[in-house]
Amino acid sequence: TGVDSLKPLDPLGGVRLEEVKARLGGKVGLKGGINTLTVLNGTVQQVVDETQSCLDLMGTVPGYIFSAGDDIPPHSSIENIKAMCDTVRNYRNPLFV
Repeated sequence: TGVDSLKPLDPLGGVRLEEVKARLGGKVGLKGGINTLTVLNGTVQQVVDETQSCLDLMGTVPGYIFSAGDDIPPHSSIENIKAMCDTVRNYRNPLFV
């Protein structure tokens, strides 16, 4: 169809990252990953774990951009947003270590 990228990859909307990776990985840009409700209602550890899981799965896919599945909910805690950003910033893909 001439599509260059697909966004949002929102688990809340039923998107399965494994399926998207298998079908589209490396063919178009992909953006998203962590469930927006995890960012809104999850604990800091849940945010870290889900962010890490997304990065482990999608981190080697050319054109992948990590983000919340959709917009970050406005009442998300600063701690959760910081945990998500810090996890991405400190991420080391085990395939490259």
